[in-house]
Amino acid sequence: MSIMKFDAVKIGDTLGPQEIHLSKDQVRTYARTCGMDVPRFTDDEGARKEGLPGMIAPGNLSLAMLSRLVTDWIGQSGARLARLGTTYRQPVQPDHTITLNGFVTHTEPAEKRVEIDVWIENEDAERLVIGTATANFCHAQTVAVSEWQRQISARLASQKRFPLEAMGQSGAGKVAFTVDRSGHLVSDELIESTGFSCAGCCGDCDGSPR
Repeated sequence: MSIMKFDAVKIGDTLGPQEIHLSKDQVRTYARTCGMDVPRFTDDEGARKEGLPGMIAPGNLSLAMLSRLVTDWIGQSGARLARLGTTYRQPVQPDHTITLNGFVTHTEPAEKRVEIDVWIENEDAERLVIGTATANFCHAQTVAVSEWQRQISARLASQKRFPLEAMGQSGAGKVAFTVDRSGHLVSDELIESTGFSCAGCCGDCDGSPR
């Protein structure tokens, strides 16, 4: 699966649609797990006594489903969901099929930020919950750089060699090197060495004392 990059995101790109059949048992389980074991979320008759059409889904459940819509779209890019705000226009009722939708409304290249409109609609295409989300791809770049640095450090550490003749002694070596965007070694140079030391990364030396 390809990893999304900020430069590939365009205004009008869509999220979803994702169809979900929300059952009453699912809503009850969620409400009770979250400490919201009240009639409006667990019992039709009790909800009607409150003036509702029947059981409804907690607002936090709608928020969670829309959050999942955005994070599924982000995927393995390393970006993060920085903000999600919602407005509840009509109750989300269980035992119905709902659809999650979204689309990109704005991109901010300087900050690598994406603004998204999201919503939940019922079978009649009525928007029950609407919202806006912000995805921050700047975080993805930071993660990528950190991972690249980690891999370079691990590679250098795995290639270190200590001369057998120098057992019991110590030394330090400084190596300058250049790699291209693909990670291939372009040039290398041992620029400083004290005692018995060799980084062993260039492959041009045999680990003998310097």
